[in-house]
Amino acid sequence: MSRKPRRIRGEGSYFKRERPGRATLHCYRLDLGIGGDGKRRYREVSSTSQKDALRKFRELRRQVEDHGTVPTATMTLTQWLDQWLEETVSKEKDPKTLAGYRSACETWLKPHLGAHRLDRLEAQHVRDLYKVMRSDGNGRSKKGLAESSVLKVHNVLAKALKDAMGETALKRNVTANIARPKAAKRTAHLTTAQAKKLLATVQTDPNGARRAVSLYVGVRQGEVLGLQWDRVDFENGTLDFAWQLQRLSYRHGCGGSCGKKRAGSCPQRELEVPPGFEHIQLDGGLCLTRPKSARSQRLLPIPPPLLGWLVARRAVQASQPNPHGLVFTREDGRPLDPRPDLQDWHDELQAAGLPQVMLHAARHTTGTFLRELGVPVDVIRDIMGHSSAVTTQGYIHDDLTLAREALGRLQIEG
Repeated sequence: MSRKPRRIRGEGSYFKRERPGRATLHCYRLDLGIGGDGKRRYREVSSTSQKDALRKFRELRRQVEDHGTVPTATMTLTQWLDQWLEETVSKEKDPKTLAGYRSACETWLKPHLGAHRLDRLEAQHVRDLYKVMRSDGNGRSKKGLAESSVLKVHNVLAKALKDAMGETALKRNVTANIARPKAAKRTAHLTTAQAKKLLATVQTDPNGARRAVSLYVGVRQGEVLGLQWDRVDFENGTLDFAWQLQRLSYRHGCGGSCGKKRAGSCPQRELEVPPGFEHIQLDGGLCLTRPKSARSQRLLPIPPPLLGWLVARRAVQASQPNPHGLVFTREDGRPLDPRPDLQDWHDELQAAGLPQVMLHAARHTTGTFLRELGVPVDVIRDIMGHSSAVTTQGYIHDDLTLAREALGRLQIEG
C-alpha cells in the first residue's frame, strides 16, 4: 500500500465539518509555521460552498505570499504593538523616537485599545480614547491633555497600523477615517528684550553660557550640552555641532531572567539602540549621539557677543575635572543631564521675571532675531539645521513691537 505523500507547508489541507441539522462546512486550513511563542500557527477559512471556500483559501494563500504572514484570529492590537516595537521600530528609529513610541503604546494605546483584535479595531474605539485624553487624561490633567499629546498618540497608532497593512493581511487603517488632531503651530518665545534680560540674569552662573549659545546660534538643547572644547575653534571663530547629548534607555541584557522590573536595574543591562546607531557612552545612559539629520551636523560662526561668554566659561572650567572635554558640565566633570537642565531653564525664567516658555523656544527666538535683521530664510534654515525652508518658517515670528512702530509712523492724508 502506497503512502500518501506528506503535505508541504503552504499547500494547505481540505476537510469537511459536519454540523447536525445544518449545512456541511467545506474547510481549508493553511499552515503558517512556527510563531514567536514556539507554537505552530494556522489560519482556517470555511463556507457551505466548496467553491467559495476554495476562493477564500486562495486569497489567504496569496496574502501570505505577498506579506509573509497574516494576523491570526487571536492577534490583538497589544500583540501587534509589541511585535512592531521590537522588530521594526527598535531597528529603524533612533532611541529617542523609540522611547516616544513606546510611551504612547504603554500609556494609551495598549491600556485602552490593546484588547481589540487587530482586524476588528474600529474608528469609534479610537475616538473614544481621544475623548478620554481630552477630558481628564485618566486623572493626569484636570483640563485634559494638550492637543499635541493627542496628535502624538494618533501618529504612533497611524504608523503602527500602516506597517501592519504592509506586513500582514490587515486591509484597512482606521485612523484614515478619523480627523487628525491639530496641535497649535505657534510656539511662545522670548522677544529680543526678554532674551537680553535672561542673559543678564544668568551672567554670573558658571554654566550661564549655555543659554547664550542657545539664543545666539539657535541650536537644540542636546547640541548645546554635547558641545566639546575641541569643536570650539577660537582661532577661526567657529562651532562644530557634530554631536548631541542624549539620555538613552536601557533594555534587559538577560532576556528578562534577572527578575528586575526596570531594565536599568538589570545586572546585564545594555543600551537600547538600533544596529549601527552611532553613539559614545559617557556616563550611564548619557551618551553623545549624532544629530537627527545630516543637515543638523553643521559648522557655525561664533557671533562676537557669544565669544566673550565662551572665553569666560573656559576660564571657569580650567580648574575643574573634565574627562569628556565637554563645554558644559557639573562641577565634578560629569555631563549635564537634560532633565535638570530643563528645570534650570524654568528657574532662570522665573528669576528674571519672564514668562514660562519651552526651552526649545530659544530656537524660535533665534529665528525671529535673524528675520528682524533681514537674513534670508534659506540662510536661517542653514543656521538652524532645518531640512526645509517650510520648517524654518514655523520658527519665525513677527514681533508686534516692530509692527506697532511701523504703524505709528503711518500717516494717511485725506
